[in-house]
Amino acid sequence: MKDLFDLGNLVFDELIKSHGEQESGRELFLYTLTLSQPFYLLGSTKIITVSGSGISKNFEDLNIDSINRKWQSQVSSHKEKIADEILKQVKQPQKQPKDGDIFNMWGNDDEWREIKL
Repeated sequence: MKDLFDLGNLVFDELIKSHGEQESGRELFLYTLTLSQPFYLLGSTKIITVSGSGISKNFEDLNIDSINRKWQSQVSSHKEKIADEILKQVKQPQKQPKDGDIFNMWGNDDEWREIKL
């Protein structure tokens, strides 16, 4: 699963297989996914919501639960990678100014700057 739409398509495939949803409802399902709105299954009181944080539903389905677990593990591993990169940047030694140094905001190391008006 690359993104939320891949997750939505996997979930909708499962809804077609197990819950009798029709293929013509896929576009509406994906539209509700972009709005993080609940989707009401055809002819029932079952509701499912797919968002970036996972899948929530008011019915029992083991296949959708396994898709949700895969999605959440993928999201958590992605967040760990991002946190590791930020931690690496924070731990890198920074050039510390010494007493008497002048901080140059424009990144020009020589003592003369060309000023263009």
